[in-house]
Amino acid sequence: METPPSLPATPIASQNRSNSNSQKSETNLHAVRHLSLVEIRSHTTSETVEVSRVCCIGNTSFFLSKDPHHVFACGEHFHGVLSSKKKANFRCQYTGISGFEKMTSNSSSLILWSNSSKKLKVIPPTEPPVSDGFTSIVEAISEGIKVVSMSSGTSHVMALMQMERDNKLFVWGKNHLGQLGVKLPQKSEGEQIQPTIVPGIHEILKIRADSDSSFVIKNSGEVYCWGSNAFGRLGAIDSYLKFNKIPKILSPWLRIKAIGLAKSFVIAIGKEGEVYGWGTKVDPHFGDLIQDPEVSFPVYRANTGNVRFSKVACTKRSAILSAVKEPGLSMSVRSLSDESDFERAIGFLIFGCNEHRIFIEDNSKFIRTPKLVLIEFGKHVVSSLKGGEDHFLILTSEGSVFSWGRNQF
Repeated sequence: METPPSLPATPIASQNRSNSNSQKSETNLHAVRHLSLVEIRSHTTSETVEVSRVCCIGNTSFFLSKDPHHVFACGEHFHGVLSSKKKANFRCQYTGISGFEKMTSNSSSLILWSNSSKKLKVIPPTEPPVSDGFTSIVEAISEGIKVVSMSSGTSHVMALMQMERDNKLFVWGKNHLGQLGVKLPQKSEGEQIQPTIVPGIHEILKIRADSDSSFVIKNSGEVYCWGSNAFGRLGAIDSYLKFNKIPKILSPWLRIKAIGLAKSFVIAIGKEGEVYGWGTKVDPHFGDLIQDPEVSFPVYRANTGNVRFSKVACTKRSAILSAVKEPGLSMSVRSLSDESDFERAIGFLIFGCNEHRIFIEDNSKFIRTPKLVLIEFGKHVVSSLKGGEDHFLILTSEGSVFSWGRNQF
């Protein structure tokens, strides 16, 4: 496997770094704005509930509690899920939906399913051909085939199913921009009603659909992508390629473990926790340009020094990444407290839109150089990040949820 050229390990935002032997980095941090603990209480006992999954649709946030599995929501009124007729619902409400173990969403639909109870629910109900495909998935679940994960774009769905020896990727929906990654007969008119297997991709770890694009991360870290190349998200910048109808490997050397898709850029976390970015909103301000003759598109690596990251989430215009809490690695923060070790804090990298300073105290409307912030969570570990219209949800290992960003709803 080819590797990219070595890059200087300079800290975030080009701050001075202390002796690497002490594993302590020194940086000026930006203050966080609009970060709140989301209070979710049981509708029967009024006690605080632990959350297992979160997701966002526009200005609406959804929370799936641990056993019993109940769905709560807050924010903008969403297709009758919120019982209140008010436009804004600042308090989390029980939606009346229960019995589902998994939850995901796209820009317009909430998808819930349970392998144990063998059921699936989509809100609001989708139109054909997507709805027909979900019917087939329910039939597969009833026959004992487990759904590992699902991801949905604007008009297509990806479902990773646990088969005999290997997980198989099924797709269905519209295919006008090649977002399914399979060849369809001409009479199909660009639609696939029944789920069909994407051939040639094995050992799949994660799947990600967004808008009209599809991404797959293999166990090896290789990335395959297809569909729309809007804003260069497939890696072809300023070229004739508008879409790609068959899966292609993104890079011969790039190995990643997580990916975030915004409207005009892509942020990825490498196998070692390094941060990469590409797309029309990613430029030299982001970090060091990786020069490789086999890669025809500009990939930038953020200057994160000795800080490594594990998870990423995007809104349409912003991205956040959570840092790995490594033993012996601490930070001295000048702007908050001299010689303070924030062992109880987690580092977050923020990039993208910051209009009205919705995320950090910075006058830049668009943060082109990723900024580091620290948020104290005690001994909690970040287990999940999700992005909505202009806000993020941070789920911790203890089942607590924090919201970050705009709160007009």
